[in-house]
Amino acid sequence: EELAGKDVFETAKIIKSLTHEKAEIASIGPAGENLNKIAAIMIGEGEIRAAGRCGIGAVMGSKNLKAIAVKGKLTPQIKDRAKLKELLKEFIPVLQKGARGLYDFGTAGGVQTIEANGDLPIKNWTLGSWAEGAAKTCGQYMEDQGITVSHHACYSCPIRCGKDAKVEIGPYKGTVNHGPEYETCAAFGANILNDDIRYLVAANDLCNRFGLDTIDAGNAVAMAMECYEKGLITKEDTEGLELTWGNGQAVLELLRKMTYREGIGEIFADGVANAAKRIGGMAEEYAMHVKGLSVAFHDPRAFTSMAANYATANRGACHLEALSYFVESGVFPGELIGFNKTIEKRSDEHKAELAVKMQDYMNIFNALGLCKFLLRGKTSPRIIAQWIEAVTGWEITGEELMFIGERLHNLKRMYNVRLGISRKDDKLPPRLISHDRKTGSAAGILPHMGKLLNEYYSIRGWNEEGIPTEERLQKLGLM
Repeated sequence: EELAGKDVFETAKIIKSLTHEKAEIASIGPAGENLNKIAAIMIGEGEIRAAGRCGIGAVMGSKNLKAIAVKGKLTPQIKDRAKLKELLKEFIPVLQKGARGLYDFGTAGGVQTIEANGDLPIKNWTLGSWAEGAAKTCGQYMEDQGITVSHHACYSCPIRCGKDAKVEIGPYKGTVNHGPEYETCAAFGANILNDDIRYLVAANDLCNRFGLDTIDAGNAVAMAMECYEKGLITKEDTEGLELTWGNGQAVLELLRKMTYREGIGEIFADGVANAAKRIGGMAEEYAMHVKGLSVAFHDPRAFTSMAANYATANRGACHLEALSYFVESGVFPGELIGFNKTIEKRSDEHKAELAVKMQDYMNIFNALGLCKFLLRGKTSPRIIAQWIEAVTGWEITGEELMFIGERLHNLKRMYNVRLGISRKDDKLPPRLISHDRKTGSAAGILPHMGKLLNEYYSIRGWNEEGIPTEERLQKLGLM
């Protein structure tokens, strides 16, 4: 009862007072307690990280589980500590050089570059350019305005991409929190046409406290604004809340209403797919999701390997299942992946192959608990295999790791097949395959989904309906 209804930060403080001041806390906020299907599990206090996607905060809430506290005291056992130190001595300088921008400005430092690449979603994915707005909603601008006050890192990380933010002027004065990441800047900045950086810090703070995934919440807010603009929901429906583009105060109130399932917030509390069903009519056109998961804020019209990834990713439109846009923008993961030069942006050639290889590779990162930003250090499967051998003594090759990654992807696909998933579900929102961006560097580009899926299924060894064949499953040792 003492924790019921408390926000994430309040919860962490209470738990630490009951356990240990250095305990690590994973908790849910009111969104998770209210079983919102866009609720996240939040890790930390202030310097926060999120297990954000797929509504797993609601899973904790459904079990009346408010928080988990851990206080470790043992040192990890390393098979060959000297060898590991030798490997890391060679690797870390390469990583720090490649990830310098992340140290300086965090992930929000990429907003302007991403906008220049035509990769930044704007006004619920309808516009092509927003250069002036991007310049005011990025990590560099936060630094210039004195909003970024310090850096922080996940345990033992040499990149230190986390930023602490403090707002000292204006209506959001006094907001102190983990600074907004790129996805959050895109969600509540470009995608709803608001370039007030201090409001972005406040929106991020609210989502962290409530325990909301900012990707899902941001897409829901943008959808609500478009529905309001098009007359699908009215001022009467919103009880006077004016959901006009760029209205930051309305965003903050809508987030609160979504968290507590109040009024119009009840409609959007479970994400855009569910909201579309409730509203009906043209609402589905404004709901940006794949298999129920809101599209992460990287546009597959800019990097079409992401079209193949979003459509086939096992949990829906998740950028982290492949990160193939890294490769398309010039970050090369080394041997075995096979892409060591920039791919032609306006062509679909090799994009399905890239999606397949990067999905398999990212399965390895996920299984080992590795941060995706290690790609900035030109991390190859061979390098990871060397780390595994040094830590565990297991002899394994980069090729064997990629085989494991392929097994993992197919195993998850077979689980989805059991639930009825097939080609009919491997699709993007209509807007992303029928409405091209009219301006910017991705203008005129649309992914050719039929071609991409056919190539993807062929490479995977799946049939034309997207179901793994018996021959491929036998080769993978899965039957």
